[in-house]
Amino acid sequence: MKRACLIDTSPSSRGGVAKLMLYLALIYKMLGYNIVWVETRRASFSMLRTYDKIHVHGLSLRLKAFWLILLSKPKKILTLHGFILDEVRTSLYFSHGILEAFKALIEYINISIHWIVLKLILISLIYDYVTAVSYVEARKNHIRAIVIPNSTICRSSGLSETP
Repeated sequence: MKRACLIDTSPSSRGGVAKLMLYLALIYKMLGYNIVWVETRRASFSMLRTYDKIHVHGLSLRLKAFWLILLSKPKKILTLHGFILDEVRTSLYFSHGILEAFKALIEYINISIHWIVLKLILISLIYDYVTAVSYVEARKNHIRAIVIPNSTICRSSGLSETP
């Protein structure tokens, strides 16, 4: 089996989601999967249709990626890694100056509309499964999800850090 992990950052980036994706890739390898980690902007329909499962992390997909994923046949999984509206709301509260507050407000409105449309329409059309990394996250996002806590692999496990 093959699994494509789509994410907006590259596997070499430093950050929480990238690190968790690395751990997830290692677990998939242990389960016998061939892993390919693809940046969203590099995904193509011909590539995606060759996989058995597509695992998308986060909601930052571009319109092209939505169509690619919607039209592809493999099982599709969405994993939510944060409180969608709280993250933007926090940047609005802690913005300094009128210009920064205005930009944060526009971003909040944009993401709110995006999230409402995504939650009400697109998630049920596109994804076969939705997972969240905690019960709190699923509840805060008001979405039914399978909760799969973040995996952590210790260095003493002997596993390579490269998927």
